[in-house]
Amino acid sequence: MNNTATRFSNLLEKNGFPMPIIKVQEDGNETIFAFGQIIKNHSVNIVIDFDEDNTCVDFNIFDLIQLSDESNTAGIYNLINRINGSYRFPKFYINEEGSVAAQITVPYENSVSEEMLFDMLRSMMTFCNNVMDDLEKASK
Repeated sequence: MNNTATRFSNLLEKNGFPMPIIKVQEDGNETIFAFGQIIKNHSVNIVIDFDEDNTCVDFNIFDLIQLSDESNTAGIYNLINRINGSYRFPKFYINEEGSVAAQITVPYENSVSEEMLFDMLRSMMTFCNNVMDDLEKASK
């Protein structure tokens, strides 16, 4: 695990993150954290990927809203476009599995503050929480 990922992991633990990390995958110098979380009564999956080159961290929140054949696809695309046009981050999209996801990529050179990364994660979760009702309404 690279130094930034190690410090970030310690910060998650220190702050008593409510859901334990269920998987730490290390491949070369890449480290991936994956854990579950609840956002507005929805079980979501959070994946944080520290790349092998130590140049960026990807924060992903998956399964915000699961779309079905009955979902208002036009309504959800409209809302996602409005959100993405109004805010710099996170960016929302519909993934291959048909669920709404959010992503932030944080580029850095050599090192980055784990406190800043933790703040990014909390901000991303708060933002997803704030738009969840709109996502639910738009998908119906």
